[in-house]
Order: sequence, then structure tokens, then C-alpha cells
Amino acid sequence: MIAADLAGLAHTGLHAVPLYVLLHIPAFRDTLALHAPEASTGMEAVEWQGLADVTDTRNVTAFHAASSPATLLKARRAVVPFRGRGELLTQLRAWAGLPGLGAWLIHGPGGEGKTRLAHHFANLLADQDRWAVLWLRPDAPAGSLDVVASAAAPALIVVDYAENRTAQLTDLCQTLARHGIGTGAGTPVKVLMLARTAGDWWQTLQPKTPAVEELLDGTPDTHLNVLESEPGNRLDAYREAALSFAGQLPYVQGWQHHDWPALAHQLTDSTSAAAMEQAGMSTALTLHMTALADLLDAVQPSDAASSPGPARDVEDRLLRHERRYWEHSAVARALHPALTMDTLTNALAAAFLLGAPDHQQADRLLAKVPGLSDQSEDRRSSVHRWITGLYPPAADGVWDSLQPDRLAERFTGRHLLAHPHLPDRILLGATEAQALQLLTVSTRAATHPPLRRPLSPLLTELCLRPPDTLVTAAIEVATQTETPTPLLQALIRITDAPDTTLDTLRQLSDRFPHTSHNLAEPAAHLAQRPLPRPGLHRSRHVPAQARQRPEQPLHPAGGAGAA
Repeated sequence: MIAADLAGLAHTGLHAVPLYVLLHIPAFRDTLALHAPEASTGMEAVEWQGLADVTDTRNVTAFHAASSPATLLKARRAVVPFRGRGELLTQLRAWAGLPGLGAWLIHGPGGEGKTRLAHHFANLLADQDRWAVLWLRPDAPAGSLDVVASAAAPALIVVDYAENRTAQLTDLCQTLARHGIGTGAGTPVKVLMLARTAGDWWQTLQPKTPAVEELLDGTPDTHLNVLESEPGNRLDAYREAALSFAGQLPYVQGWQHHDWPALAHQLTDSTSAAAMEQAGMSTALTLHMTALADLLDAVQPSDAASSPGPARDVEDRLLRHERRYWEHSAVARALHPALTMDTLTNALAAAFLLGAPDHQQADRLLAKVPGLSDQSEDRRSSVHRWITGLYPPAADGVWDSLQPDRLAERFTGRHLLAHPHLPDRILLGATEAQALQLLTVSTRAATHPPLRRPLSPLLTELCLRPPDTLVTAAIEVATQTETPTPLLQALIRITDAPDTTLDTLRQLSDRFPHTSHNLAEPAAHLAQRPLPRPGLHRSRHVPAQARQRPEQPLHPAGGAGAA
């Protein structure tokens, strides 16, 4: 709201000026940037508010107070200035300049900077070219997507974690096609997809429907390479990150009373290029986490005696500080020491692993957590509010997760190893979406080098445990992850087990996609399984990739998954 007392009206008149008019005036934008540097000068379509993932909106910036140091690592805060990716940004700007509909897929492991790149690109389009930007929320219903097609201005639609959202991408393509938005003509409407991999899910998405095939035909497919390949460049980036975090740590609750700029200069003066040669330091997020952890450790060294688990690398170092945040908050809410921190971290692990679509589901989930199941409803509600306070939700959500993803994955992975039977409790009565989330988070955690060897066999065993909650979810997640081996081993063991029921085999077969490179081996085992009873027609229950003559390859050179 901007108020001005205009001469000649004698307080008797009210003039309303549309925001887009003001934002087209350079002097207004300059004044806004001068007095409110945290404000964006880009416009957001009010009609899209119900579709927008507000956890990724632009109005959460580095200038807002943060609850924990890890919050400073969120891509949308952009605490550390964006650097690099010049060639790719040039290509993206050229793509955005083409008329009509277009799509682009950017993929790479977690921490390479996909979301940060998308934010930077979206901000450039919004601030410089007056584009409308929509970060599409994962749960936006198909019927609500029609409003996207009514965009009068150039529009960028960002779909993060695209590998988990193939049904929504199909609906989006169908909607745009139905409204006559096509390639090569008209107002630009661009769909930017971000994913960890371009494997099975991408190959099966493209031919799903004619509308999807037309939109995605010729879609650029870019693997995001490491950002800082040279140690000298990494040292410059480390220094920039340390100084940037030092400027924001005074805004973090409980960390205000330190001379962060002086500490940052001490760190950067004593750090050599050789220190930047450690594994993973070419990744933007690892470098940023290291700078932040070094600052925090300088004033509050990690104490292995006070926190469980090893602290071999930067994720574990940051988690030690995050655990202090959890404990201080629990004490302030009178939850601890009445409840042990082990019970409370069980609750956090359940929240991160399964999530909850509404407050009733959240309450049911917490009632299954060891240490909380025998507590009063009032006490569990207090734990619910504690989690919500730690990680406030977006809009109508229940709670957010620990960010960035690599911290949540490291925490849940270590917690599963320490509490391998926790899923047996919390999966009872779980929804299909919750089972998918648990497997997605866990398989991502299994890609972390310290967790890969011990966590992978645990994931396989989880899928084999009754009541088979994770079996069908394993089929879907196996097509979305870059490391499906633990899930594939579980599926093979299920299909080979002599006591697997006919109903389970049917359920598996019905869930297998028509083609899949990742699932070719378990599909072959399913095809070779002796029929449980006479009269069952295998052709009705075995996927196409397994119904072949023995001499045929499972996935010939004609295309990935075209077995």
C-alpha cells in the first residue's frame, strides 16, 4: 500500500493506480529498490495464486529473519550471489524469446544448483522482461490448470521435482493444447522442468498422449555440470559465500551476538585453495554448506558427546547445529525434558519421511510414533505445533521439511539406520502418497556416500516387510530415481519368492509400466515365474518388456526402455 496526499483534493478524493502502471515507471522501480531492496519488481498473476507453490515465491528473501542457520541455504533466499552458468543462461534467454509454447528439462544430482538457476532465470524474466512466473504447486488439481492458459503476458511455468510429477505434467500439456496454445506462434508460454535424472520417467512421459508428445518433441535436455571445476574458482566462491552468510547470520534467532564479518574474514584469510580440493567441493551447495558450517563451528564447535551419530562431513556438521535448534525450541515449549529428544526426533523423522496432507493425517501420524503413542492428545498436539514452529508450512500446509533437501536426506537416512523399525510403526495405515514420499526420500538418502552401503540393504528389506505397503510404491519410485538398485532387488525377491500370492503378482504386474529400462530385470523375473495356478494368461499380467522370446534383448538399441 502506497499513500500520497495529492494537492487539490482536500482529502476528498481517492485515486487507485494499477500496480502494473507503476512498475512500468523506471523512477518508481528505482525508488522501490532503494527503500525496499528485499521487494521484487516483478509481477505475479493474482489468478495463479491457487496454483503457486508459495514455498518458492520470490517474496521470501535474505532480508527476512530466519529461524535456523540452515534456512539461509534455501535457494529462494539467494543469500550468496548467483555466479556462473552464463552460457546456459544465454541459451535459456534465447529459448524464452521464441514465440509460443516451449519446454526445457534441466537435470542433475541434488546440490548442483538446479533450483537456484531456475530462480535466477525466472527473476531475470520477471524483472527485466515483465514476464509472469508460476512455480506450480505439486498438488494443483488438473481442473484448476485452465487459468494458466489464459496468460496475457509471457509466462514461465516452473515444475520442480518433475520426475515425481509426470501425471501433473501430462495434465498441464493437455490443458495448454486444449486452449490452442502451440509451438511457433503467439505469446510465449514456457515450461521449465527440474529433475534429478532424465531416466525412465522422461522416456515414458514423452509418448504418453499426443498433446504431451507434441509439446515435448525436441525439448532440450540439459545435464547440469559442476559449477566450480577449478580449486582457485572454488576459493573465490567460498570467500563470497562466507562473507554473504556473515551478513545474514545476525538475522538468525539465537545467533545475533557474534562479530560475523570479522569471523568470516579470519576464515577466508586462513583458507587455501588446497582446502577446496576435497570431494564434493565443486558442487555449489557443498561449497556453501562448508562456508556456513565453518562460521558456525567457529563460535559453537560441534560436540560429538552432545549429539548422536558421526560427523564426518558438512551435512552432519550442520545437522549438529540444527539439533541444537530443535532442542532449544523443545525446551522453550516445555516439551523437553518431559519428552526425550529421541522421541522428538522420531516425530521429526516421521514428518519428513511421510508428510501429511492435512492436520488430521498429521495427528494420526504422530500417534504412531514411538514414545508418543501413549501420550495424551494434548501432548501430541504440542509436538505437532513444535514441528510446525520449526518448519512453518506454506499457506494451507501442515509443516514444511528441513531444507535444503540434502540435509533432510542425511537426517532421515541416519535416523533410519539408528531406528530401522520406525517405518514398521509409521507406515501402518499410510496413504499411497506417504509411501511414495518415504521411498523417494530414502532412496535419495542412499545416494549419500556415507549412507550408501548400510542404507541400501535396509531399503530392500523395508520393501519386503509386511503389510506390503511399499511394494507398489517401489515400482513407481524405481523409474524416478538415479539409484534404483535397492528397490529392484526387493521387486526381484518378491517375484521369486515361492510364497508370493497370486494377488500380489497381479498387483505388481498391473503397476509395471508398458516399457521401462530400470524395471526390465524384475519384469523378466515376473515373466519367468511359474504360474501359481492353471488357466492364468500371462500375457494379461506381464509387462511388454518381459514378454519376449529368450533370444530377444530386454532393451534393444532402439531406445531406453523400448524393450
